[in-house]
Amino acid sequence: MRGRIAVVFVLAAAVASAAEESKLANGATFDPTKAERTAEGGVSLSASAARASGGGASTMGTLLGLGDDDIFLDVGGVDKLRWGLVKAHMDAIAAPLPLPVQVGAEGMAEANDAAFGMRFKKVVKEYLKYAVFAAEARRLGLKVADEEFEKARAATREHYVRRGPAAAKLLKLMDEPESFYEHNLTNALLWRAYCEQVIKPSITVTDEEARKAQLAQSEWNDAAEATNAFKCAQIREILAKLKPSDGTEPMDFGEAAEKWSECETAETKGVFMEDDDNVQKLVKDDLREEIEAAYAKLEEGEISGIVETPFSWHILKLLKRHPETDEDEASVELAHIMLEKTPLKPELSLEEAREKLIAVRTKIELAKRFVDLFAKTEIKCPIPLKDGQDGATGPKVRIRRVR
Repeated sequence: MRGRIAVVFVLAAAVASAAEESKLANGATFDPTKAERTAEGGVSLSASAARASGGGASTMGTLLGLGDDDIFLDVGGVDKLRWGLVKAHMDAIAAPLPLPVQVGAEGMAEANDAAFGMRFKKVVKEYLKYAVFAAEARRLGLKVADEEFEKARAATREHYVRRGPAAAKLLKLMDEPESFYEHNLTNALLWRAYCEQVIKPSITVTDEEARKAQLAQSEWNDAAEATNAFKCAQIREILAKLKPSDGTEPMDFGEAAEKWSECETAETKGVFMEDDDNVQKLVKDDLREEIEAAYAKLEEGEISGIVETPFSWHILKLLKRHPETDEDEASVELAHIMLEKTPLKPELSLEEAREKLIAVRTKIELAKRFVDLFAKTEIKCPIPLKDGQDGATGPKVRIRRVR
């Protein structure tokens, strides 16, 4: 099946997965119920005084009391982010949530508040992740060339333009002479400069290590090919049980799907189902073209032969056809048995193997240095963001909802 996956544009490569597990602040609290919802259904930080009343000493109460020119984050004394820039960014990314029929207004308000809390936490975490490295890069005298910044800005702009009206507010902010986006992109580029000019030159990979990486990749592919050969034979055996040529009783399709299929539809005996437990009506383009071509030739109740895609093998059973109407396009109800292929990795040259090892070791080194730099960098903020470390796991961030 074709995955309907939203593509998220990242300003710079993420810090190592190990660093991803390092949280950024400790003990921070805020109350999203004090945040005002926008007319579009998103959540805004432009809360009214009435909604802010009762906030007391809560983090959200502190934030709502800040003026636009007040400093929200001061990282190392060299990166000072005004609250108005953060607020404008939060308002620009406020996203409306659909209201399911079964969810009332109160439940929707709680979901919207939770969405805001998660979004605010992510914004702070992501900003600080780049900012602490950028502060060190600045200390070392690293800079971002104007042409490099404009090239990155243009790439981001192109992405947002393709997103259409949903990104209109972000596009407008990008045109401001100073913005949260400008601060964050500058920090991300300084982070990249730190990776390229400080971390990578400190990492060495011997020819022997590179050859071992080459061999490991080849061994992976050998194992993948063996696995795929086994599964190719297995799908033929399954088909033989469903459509025996020796006159024996055919195996039930649902039982076979439940027993062998590697798709989540195995739980429903191979049948594609909706979340509400109704059989899914699949329309053209819901499935890969190889599968569409195969079921187009089937009669209701008929089982296909083996259908191969670049990623898997399938046996299909057409359950029902629904002709096109004035309200709906033509669709089918379908069941399948799927065995997934193990993807092969490209063979590596010695230099490619060396670069791959350098990239892995760079991520590991970044994770280590992040913990150290975060602990050493002086970060000033009107809400609590850093107050120590937790053993070997490094600094933590906890931004939680207060009821």
